[in-house]
This record gives sequence, C-alpha cells and structure tokens, in this order.
Amino acid sequence: MLLPKGKLVSDLRTKLFDRSVPIAPRPLLVAMGRRTLAVSVDPVAGVPLDSYGFFAFHYPASDVAVLGAKPRYLLLDICYPEGTDSRWLTRTARTLGSEAGKFGVEILGGHTGGYDGLNLPIISSTCIGIAPSKEILDPREARVGYRILVTGQLCLESAWLVSKVSPDLVNGELGRAATQRLRRAIRRLTAVKPAIVAHRLGATFLHDISEGGLSASLQELARATRKSPVVHLDTVPFDEDAFHLVSSLGGDPYSASSFGALLIVAPPDKTDDIIGGMRRLAEPVTECGWLQRGSGVYAVSQGRKRRMAQLPDLYRRFSARMKHPSRGR
Repeated sequence: MLLPKGKLVSDLRTKLFDRSVPIAPRPLLVAMGRRTLAVSVDPVAGVPLDSYGFFAFHYPASDVAVLGAKPRYLLLDICYPEGTDSRWLTRTARTLGSEAGKFGVEILGGHTGGYDGLNLPIISSTCIGIAPSKEILDPREARVGYRILVTGQLCLESAWLVSKVSPDLVNGELGRAATQRLRRAIRRLTAVKPAIVAHRLGATFLHDISEGGLSASLQELARATRKSPVVHLDTVPFDEDAFHLVSSLGGDPYSASSFGALLIVAPPDKTDDIIGGMRRLAEPVTECGWLQRGSGVYAVSQGRKRRMAQLPDLYRRFSARMKHPSRGR
C-alpha cells in the first residue's frame, strides 16, 4: 500500500508501526514519583516559510499544555535543503525564540543541517513539560453528563493557510480587507494559554483541534474517554470569513484543520468558570455538547441527530503550495 498524506490514522499506525515497537504504558508521560514529565513531538512542514518558527514552538507546546503540564524545554531537529537562504534560518530562530520566551521555555538542544532528499525545510520539535503527577489530566475521569466546550475559532487555521498561499483566490471570495485580516491571523493559532487556563479552572480533558478539525478531535475524545460525544453544530464558534471560504472551496468546516481552537471537557459545575476564563483571554467560547454512554460521535444540527462523518481536510490541498527558500530570495 502507499501511505497517505498527513497524520496517519491510529488504526493504520497501530497495524504498520506500533505492533513492532515497545510502547510506554502511558504514551507521552513519564512518571517520576510526585512529578511527571509530559513530552510531545511534532513536525513543522507544509506551512508558509515565515511561520516555521511560530509553529515549531506552538505545535508541541500546545500538546504538552493539553496534557496538564507547563511547557519548559524544547529539543529541535532543523533540516533543510542544500542552498537554503540563511536568512530563513535567522528569521525562524528569532520567531521561535520570541514565542518560547513568552512562556519561559528554554531550548535544551537539537541538531541543524542541510541534507539531500528535501524540497522544503522540516523542523521536528519536541517539547517537555513538568507537572505534579496529580495535575496530569486523565481522560478516563470524564463522566457521562460532562459538558463539551469549544474555544477559539474553527476553520481559522485553514483559511489563514489559503490566504497565505493563494491570496488572489481569497480576494475573489472575500475581498481584500478580509484576505489581509486572515493573513495576519497567525497569532490566534495557538492553544497554549487557553489550555493552561482551562486546566487550572477544572477541565478534565483537553484536545487541540488540529488535523481533521473538530470531527477528528471528537473521535479522539470518544476513544480516550470511552464515551459518546454529542455536539450541537449550530453553537460551535467559527470565524465567519473562514467558514465561508472553506465552504466555498468545497471543504467541510467541521473537518478543516483548526489549530488554535481547543476542545474542552469539564464537569457541569466547572463550565461557567472556564467560560469566564476564556472570555478574559478574549477567546470565543461556547458550551456545545455533552458526553453520553455508548460509542460513536453524534452531531445535532437543525434539530436532527446523526453520526458525525470525518471528511477530507481542506488544509492538505493547500499545504503543498510552498516555495523553496533558495539562495537570493
């Protein structure tokens, strides 16, 4: 078989890879008595060249934050094609350093070099966080009746990417002012601070809404909690321009990559506190569903309840439209 583009779905990864390697009892977590290390690694690839530094921090740092730990260290493997303009590396380092500095995160080490076989740079970024063991989130603690909240704006990441690589297309759909606003939206594409605040205010489960959008995140929620999520689609927060753009390009807004948005599960008596916390961060937030017994993910729209489908992610169509950072650019 030929492997598909994008993150490998869990069933296929288990079949092709996981069965052949020793997997830790609690993936991404290392217990050390009263404290626990939370570790996550992410690639940065297929994004605009001026955004590598931003995502090299926020991709793995968001993953660590949703586990219930505070990001502390980064390890970086920066690989690029021979002949890459050195200014790309300098700009990437400055942005990465700025973002890490905002959260007190230090670079622990890594590797940097140019290699054959690459058309574009790839950064593999590992974030390490530390937390008291009792503060690490355990999705098995989620109960039937716990509420589902979404904070951030669905579709915004996908629309940002399209506006960066195909601005004329977006101008035609939304106009120049909306295109420029979307192109500047990168600062909204992080879940680090919302995850830290939601955890402090009583969340039981957190998941950044990235590849595969809300639909994929709800599937992960169902597997992790062994419960059945039910979500009212008419209540989830969207960026209106982004929703329109994704829909007009034939994408499913609920399956569109939406990094920066966050899925939150919490007991009913904690939801008001979490909503207040998100609003103090100026983050859109809604309570849009609950957990029920059973399996599968269900969506309610216009009064009808149905199983939620996972459709192709629009992001993948545009992530290939990047240019090589060659000499003299």
